[in-house]
Amino acid sequence: MGDVTTLPTIHEQLGANDFVPIQHLVDGGYLSAEILAAHQDGEIQLIGPAKRSSSWQQRTPGAFTHDDFQIDWANKDVKCPQNFLNASWVEKVSSDGMPTITVKFRKRTCARCPVRSRCTRADPAQSGRTLVLRHEEQYRALNSARTQQQQTDWFKKYALRAGVEGTISQAVRRFDLRHARYWGMAKMRLQALGTAAALNLVRFDAWTQGVPRGATRIPILARIALIA
Repeated sequence: MGDVTTLPTIHEQLGANDFVPIQHLVDGGYLSAEILAAHQDGEIQLIGPAKRSSSWQQRTPGAFTHDDFQIDWANKDVKCPQNFLNASWVEKVSSDGMPTITVKFRKRTCARCPVRSRCTRADPAQSGRTLVLRHEEQYRALNSARTQQQQTDWFKKYALRAGVEGTISQAVRRFDLRHARYWGMAKMRLQALGTAAALNLVRFDAWTQGVPRGATRIPILARIALIA
């Protein structure tokens, strides 16, 4: 079960204990277009890195991404950067069960386009530009999240997540948090509470003694890349 499928359950359990947060700092594994859309007007604001597009256009300066197309959701029309309209708009379900919209442009139009190389690498004789879109609510929610995470305020808020990850790392490495020493959920819960209490005491002692905070560890592959 992935993180993204467990988030609703986590929020339900928090609500049952009157611990519903105003903001929830999560890593990218908890976010999807569906989750973001569901929380657009909810009582919990999700703050986390939304997944970026993996298309070559997104990675190429000057190439035309989805943001360069004008989408008329009501009339199911999409206008390309050269002001040509789409030839088709087909609603489908993806292989992972998600509803999507496939928008295609005429191959004849794209074949003679002067900026084709910035838009598509499809064979001119076979097809024109194709866009695969989420439904409107999900599309807007995902785009909004991607825009917000480019802002300075977002980075300041999400910086708190580093403290969460550091706490988990310390609990695992120093207190062996991931190994249960007893049988039964009740005893495992007691072990977890005891570990949390011990962690708080150790961190409080370090704070009173003026022990400097540890630096963020750089993964081995990242260190190799820096050396190279």
